[in-house]
Amino acid sequence: MKNIILIKAGGNVLSSKIKSSLLLKTISQLLKKYHVVFVHGGKSQINSGMKDLNKKVKFIDGQRYTDEETLKTVESSLSQLNHQIVCKLNNLNVKAVGICGIDGKMFEIQRIKKLGLVGKIKSVKPDLIISLLKKNYLPVVSPICASNRILNVNADYVAGALASALKCKKLIFISDVPGILDENGKTIKEIKMKDFNKLKKQNIIKTGMIPKVNNCYSALKKGVKEIYITNKVNFLSKNKIDLSGTRIVLS
Repeated sequence: MKNIILIKAGGNVLSSKIKSSLLLKTISQLLKKYHVVFVHGGKSQINSGMKDLNKKVKFIDGQRYTDEETLKTVESSLSQLNHQIVCKLNNLNVKAVGICGIDGKMFEIQRIKKLGLVGKIKSVKPDLIISLLKKNYLPVVSPICASNRILNVNADYVAGALASALKCKKLIFISDVPGILDENGKTIKEIKMKDFNKLKKQNIIKTGMIPKVNNCYSALKKGVKEIYITNKVNFLSKNKIDLSGTRIVLS
């Protein structure tokens, strides 16, 4: 299939009533010209659930350490958020369908033991997504996956792996920051992947941005045309995509 755009939004963006509303309206308008797949995280929603349990949040290299109790919170938080997104899109006359990485055996997963009940993606079978797109449905994908058991998977990795398998025209990460920021707090317009290690050593690419940019490199190598990191939730101008933020390219 051609003209597929994959949009990934984080939980911080989706927890804002104004930002999420504008983003979902933008997605509904994109459907006039493109096939769209929407992947969501849920960091703030999960953190809120863990706070209610008086449980400490722990991240390793930008990924959430997940034990049994945390996994239950992750599952319930992401499921609730997925339902809310689908409901809002349906109210915009979009045929949205909520799914997760377990459905249709989309992902082959391997557990990362040092992160607890967290998985990494080994391969993707996007048949379910393609079937939905062909029938003009909009897949809304939660990053819960499974191998022999249910595992938490970073939503950025799910987005990148799916975008690669679908050969997406654009992969757009909607963040709560305007892009990757330099040492003066200004948005870097373009990053070449050959400079990734240098930027990481300079502490410009750090924490949660590390898995995001790692993932971008893999997606670009596998055929994704363009990748953007932006906080712009309404990026349509006269029905054309107008993206600011950081553009990531191979070289």
